Amino acid sequence: PTATPELANPGKWSVGVRTMQVTNPEQLSTADFQSKADRKLTVEVWYPAKADKNEQLATYENVTRLHKPFSLQGSSYRDAPVMKDGKYPLVVLSHGYTGYRTIMFYLAEHLASHGYIVVGIDHTDSTTGEVDFEKSPFSGFPSTLVNRARDQQFVLDHFSSLNSDLGKQIDSENASVIGYSMGGYGAVNTVGGCYDFQQESYRLLGF
Repeated sequence: PTATPELANPGKWSVGVRTMQVTNPEQLSTADFQSKADRKLTVEVWYPAKADKNEQLATYENVTRLHKPFSLQGSSYRDAPVMKDGKYPLVVLSHGYTGYRTIMFYLAEHLASHGYIVVGIDHTDSTTGEVDFEKSPFSGFPSTLVNRARDQQFVLDHFSSLNSDLGKQIDSENASVIGYSMGGYGAVNTVGGCYDFQQESYRLLGF
């Protein structure tokens, strides 16, 4: 215990979790790269909660890349009321290719216990459940490249302006993105990084 970093210990808040559906309207369709369609996302939201310790703890169900189902036990309380004693910074979690919104649930629960509201995204077309990794492993890759940063930006904006019990507790002036693998690619894009297509760059790289 004396060697444990302070923030490695759980925070003072109990943690609630809820599943939500959000829609980013009129987004470019990667089916033809011409038409537009509403882009629907499923998100998991963890937050400081006013929880009864007798309430049911959340479990997280998903599938492996071979589509084998599994379930993991969490330490948050499903649909518990949000704690209304202050404003909490917003953190967006973005999974890799492939992945799912609860893949970093352990980090989300830990951050929420320290006073953050954390939103994990199911990036549509890029989830483990949608991609057949044996027969068509790259089927979701075009959508991933186009939509990863857009999804992150939309979720940040959506939850920063959300007018609900949860939205009212979000400190919209303080927000961040944590991305794993392809989620990290999106995070770099989200904060302003992009490809450099200048000819000089290609020359320096030897192309």
